[in-house]
Amino acid sequence: MDKIRNLCKYNYMQNRLLRTFNDLGLRGKMVISFLILIILPFTFITSFMVQHFRDIMIDKAYNQSLENMVRSKSSTTEALQRALTISDKVSLMYTIGDIVNREYQSSLEVFKTYREFTTFREYINDYPEITAIKIYVDNNTMLNNWEFIPVNNEIINRAWYKRALGSNGQNTWLSFSDITKKNNTNLSLVRTLYFKEHGNYAVLVIDIDTKRLNNLFSKESYETFIVDEYGKIISTNNAGRKSNSYYEFEEEFPNLREAKGQYNILIDNKKYHMIVDDITTENSSNGVKIFSIFSVSSIIEEANEVWLFGFRSIILLVIIASLALYILYSILVRRLIRVQESMDIVANGHFHSFIEIDGKDEIGKLAHHFNNMVKNINRLVTQIDITNRQKRALENHQNEIKLQMLASQINPHFLFNSLEAIRMKAHMDSQPEIANIVKQLGRLMRRVLEVEGSWFSLKNELEIIKSFLEIEKFRLDSNFDYYIDVEDECLEVMMPPLLIQPLIENALIHGIEKKPGEGN
Repeated sequence: MDKIRNLCKYNYMQNRLLRTFNDLGLRGKMVISFLILIILPFTFITSFMVQHFRDIMIDKAYNQSLENMVRSKSSTTEALQRALTISDKVSLMYTIGDIVNREYQSSLEVFKTYREFTTFREYINDYPEITAIKIYVDNNTMLNNWEFIPVNNEIINRAWYKRALGSNGQNTWLSFSDITKKNNTNLSLVRTLYFKEHGNYAVLVIDIDTKRLNNLFSKESYETFIVDEYGKIISTNNAGRKSNSYYEFEEEFPNLREAKGQYNILIDNKKYHMIVDDITTENSSNGVKIFSIFSVSSIIEEANEVWLFGFRSIILLVIIASLALYILYSILVRRLIRVQESMDIVANGHFHSFIEIDGKDEIGKLAHHFNNMVKNINRLVTQIDITNRQKRALENHQNEIKLQMLASQINPHFLFNSLEAIRMKAHMDSQPEIANIVKQLGRLMRRVLEVEGSWFSLKNELEIIKSFLEIEKFRLDSNFDYYIDVEDECLEVMMPPLLIQPLIENALIHGIEKKPGEGN
């Protein structure tokens, strides 16, 4: 039973929708078809494509950021590895121990030794990643040539110097201001060199070319920067993020040493994706952190621009489709509307409306049959009108014959002479009222006899009415009064004879005679 009930309900809803659709006009059906067949599919497909393209762009940005991180890390590691290679070579050079621990007798001897020692300059020429190699020595007999630098209390009290001495000969990566380069901050490999046979030590400092790193990072699509263990920025490709400044992600990474992996962060209420990784080298007590960051919001904005382009494309397609629909509507539907308009005109009783539609299709055939139908109806109406006119003419002719027959029954001369004799007798007997009534009766009869079926003026009709009313007033013993009010321009209006008199006669018979008292 439930299946039968559901089936009946489904059939009812289907029939109801079908009736509703059939009741719509052609314009409404075309609009609904346009929405279902064009607008909805275009909107769905474009929305799906834009969303899919947005996901592809975000995934591509993630992958590109990872590739960016790999390349940047590789370039940075290669530069650091150059410094490590030099550090290992220097630590094994006996010549360094001899130069550092010798007591020089004169400045000339120092200059001669420095001139003969060209190893550091050769390393700098061979490795463009290295900008300077320096050894800080505790030897007052040596001179500062920016390669061998005698230490003083200021240098000894520097934090980086103390950190180097506390690293027990391990390589340590530090960033600090360099007195040899106008206190500019560089990333440097710092290592303590011990000379056991001399019972002395020196501190080796190898500076990395951060500008070269900046140039390498500038080739990457997304922002990349390196920070030391304290969060100071060493190198970056972002002109707005200065080197030697501290990065602003302390809240996201309170413990910088543990920061590693991928993170989603907010900067100025905008979403960013950040990748953090370590750059470490062998035989080093520490390393540096490399960051790669890109704006998810900007990717989404680019995707939104694509969506906007898609939306504009949809609007353009809709406009084109609308124009095509309008042309189709003009060709197919407008002819049907013209047929409908002509049918409405004919339905209102106007049988002179014809449809001028070209074509031999169904609409053209419908218009042709409609025109034939209107012609047939118009011909029938004309025939009926002619028949009615002939019938009215025949009736008028019959009425004229009746009037003429009635008028011919009485000899006019005899009648008028008799009435005039009666009037004169009443006048001579001093009975003016009777004389007046006889006069009015004669005038009335004369007017009636003059009627020949042709039209005459309203003035003549009123003279007949006045005579008739005077006679009736005498007959009813002055039981009513009357007056006639007609505008002068209406007196010459032509009308059928004896048209108003029967109305007045009926009013007297059925109104005044049966009414007690006086009337008007």
